[in-house]
Amino acid sequence: MNKEQQRIAIAEACGLKLFPMGPSDKQWLKPKKGGGVEQVPLPDYLNDLNAMHEAEKVLSDQQVWDCVVLLVGWKCPPSGFPLLSRSQSIALHKATAAQRAEAFLKTCNLWEGDDKL
Repeated sequence: MNKEQQRIAIAEACGLKLFPMGPSDKQWLKPKKGGGVEQVPLPDYLNDLNAMHEAEKVLSDQQVWDCVVLLVGWKCPPSGFPLLSRSQSIALHKATAAQRAEAFLKTCNLWEGDDKL
């Protein structure tokens, strides 16, 4: 997936809708909490940790865990108790917006193309 396809897939997973205004003019609409919609720019999920934080809010707890597993390469220990090592915790803390976006898309089965993480 190219970067624009990734941004669009995440936006759509978060409930944003693309509304074409003309041949080259488009706007993104986001549902408001009280009803109706508002026009918003397409968030820069791949470069903005704040945008990814907002996107990750749509994930279930299980999906959040699935993202963590992808980001840190977690493997179940023999005890079966899900603990992260120090290095895995650091990797999670240092994950870039692009890495989080890729994990989000893979978790939601929206990723197309080669495996990268």
